[in-house]
Amino acid sequence: MLVGLTGVAFGFADPAANNAAVELTPESPAAIAGLSAMFRHLGIAFGSATIVVFAERAPTLEAGMARAFELLGLVCVLNMRFALGIPDKVGSGWARAPGATRPPSGAPSAVAREGD
Repeated sequence: MLVGLTGVAFGFADPAANNAAVELTPESPAAIAGLSAMFRHLGIAFGSATIVVFAERAPTLEAGMARAFELLGLVCVLNMRFALGIPDKVGSGWARAPGATRPPSGAPSAVAREGD
């Protein structure tokens, strides 16, 4: 039950986090999508390995799984703290550098101007 609820929660949170990241860097959506997928796969790999290590090292399988899911719960709480730091829109909160301005929509990006 807990695994299913965690999966549903991540399923709802992932698209929102991806959309926020793409909105913050509209000039490179492919890079953001790639980074998001990379970290998602790293999380799956490390999470699975961590659960196996906890299950194997504990005196009983149940104790190991309980400890692993306690750690997963702690990671979820820490991730919620980071998710609350995602700004609502571009230029708000910590995402905007001091003195930085966003080019008008339709203006070429800085990357395109360097090659001209």
